[in-house]
Amino acid sequence: MKFDLSEALLGWTRLYERLQLDELPAGCWSRLLLVWFSARAYGEARDNWAMRRATTPVLAEALAENHGLRSNTSTCRNTSASACARPA
Repeated sequence: MKFDLSEALLGWTRLYERLQLDELPAGCWSRLLLVWFSARAYGEARDNWAMRRATTPVLAEALAENHGLRSNTSTCRNTSASACARPA
């Protein structure tokens, strides 16, 4: 004896054809997939936002340091090299 789920489901939903229950499984599966993909996308967006919030101060500090080094370099070009040498 072989049990086929789709045939059993069709037999059960055929009794309630006026309620259109034969379309219920497809609708449930499509909604389930939509919820699953939405939850996954939300999780990825939340993780990306947290990573962005964590890296923004670090990048701002690196940018400020880079700006300081750039201004120091342009100052050194205008003065003698011995005046710009860093103490060891």
